[in-house]
Amino acid sequence: MKTLCHIFCLCILLASSIITTSANTIIDGVIYGRYRISGDLYTGNIVGLEDKTIFSVRLKSWITLNNKSLSVTIVYKNAFMGCPNLSSVTLPSSITTIQEKAFFGCSSLQSITIPKGVKAIDTCTFYGCYKLATVSLPKGLNRIEEGAFCLCSTLSSINLGDCSLKKIGKNAFMYCDMLKEVSLPPSLTDIGSSAFQGCKGLTSVVLPPNLSALGSNAFADCSKISAVTFQNQTVRVSIRDSAFAGCTGLKSIQMPPTLIYIGKRSFKNCASLLTADIPGETASIGECAFQDCRSLGKVVIPGFVETIGDSAFCGCVALDSVTSLADVPPAMGKDAFRDVSPACVLMVPMGRTQAYRAAGWSEEVFRGGIREIGAPAGISTIKVKPSDTRYYDLQGRPVTRLEKGRIYIHDGRKVVK
Repeated sequence: MKTLCHIFCLCILLASSIITTSANTIIDGVIYGRYRISGDLYTGNIVGLEDKTIFSVRLKSWITLNNKSLSVTIVYKNAFMGCPNLSSVTLPSSITTIQEKAFFGCSSLQSITIPKGVKAIDTCTFYGCYKLATVSLPKGLNRIEEGAFCLCSTLSSINLGDCSLKKIGKNAFMYCDMLKEVSLPPSLTDIGSSAFQGCKGLTSVVLPPNLSALGSNAFADCSKISAVTFQNQTVRVSIRDSAFAGCTGLKSIQMPPTLIYIGKRSFKNCASLLTADIPGETASIGECAFQDCRSLGKVVIPGFVETIGDSAFCGCVALDSVTSLADVPPAMGKDAFRDVSPACVLMVPMGRTQAYRAAGWSEEVFRGGIREIGAPAGISTIKVKPSDTRYYDLQGRPVTRLEKGRIYIHDGRKVVK
């Protein structure tokens, strides 16, 4: 946080004055200029304010400059940066571009409506707008860049669900302390690192079906989140390092069947997490991934997992059952299951006890003993459309990578591959 504040102060000092030239005009205290698009083609742009202590401003959609009429389409970078009294801004419908840091540090700004022609909220556009409580976004918006709403600590909700949003950049909503609700659109594919870190008011998160990149620390330290759901995921996705670390109120997470990687410290210190239903395509569980999840009682490790990192489940003191479905024991890192419940039982596939012991999965780690899994239970049949040729696991979830010797449901019946 100190680093962010230092950057904030430095940027205000750098932008503390605007030089008005012959290429600019001042109307009602607002400095307008012309912006070269290409060749001799120009558009009007908003450069800044003549008086940075102004409280309210209504911007023009057309200006006359050098005897030429120009449509005002751009809010220039740093235009209103460091205007501490500015509480109200009315943007004209002609605006299509709001450049970086345009409203950086407007600490009194309370609400704003973004015109429908704007496609992106640029880098640090509303950084440090502490009183910004309401933002109306256009349907055509497709990008929110790095730090766009960082430190907007009064913002309580934001509706992105009606936008054509594809990307939320890193730190975009970082430390928006009062943010309780955020709706994410189906079009979203990328949530950057620390995008919602420290949003302590968030209570739940529903992640859209096309999400393929969930960045490191994306929801870290969101202490009131109790549930996370991946909606009908259709693309492969990884949960990057520390994505939900420190979410102390998180009780459940519905992971997608297409999850392939759980990063380092992904759920570290999620002290309320009760279950971890790891999907069948997951190949790796990073170090400290579930460290100190003190309420976690049971874990099922799917057959495709090849590695479990150091301290992955260390400190899971309530963990009394670990079921591994892999015929080949996953490589187990140092202290992966240290300080689990003394009664913790390891369940392994039929006939694989010795192989697990040889790989370090011994009774010294699992003091409740090692037992072998009997005949598979679960769903015995499933209704499918005649055109559905997919395979399902015994929990009724579609599977894209099949393991030899496993039981699946295909064409409505149990089959062995």
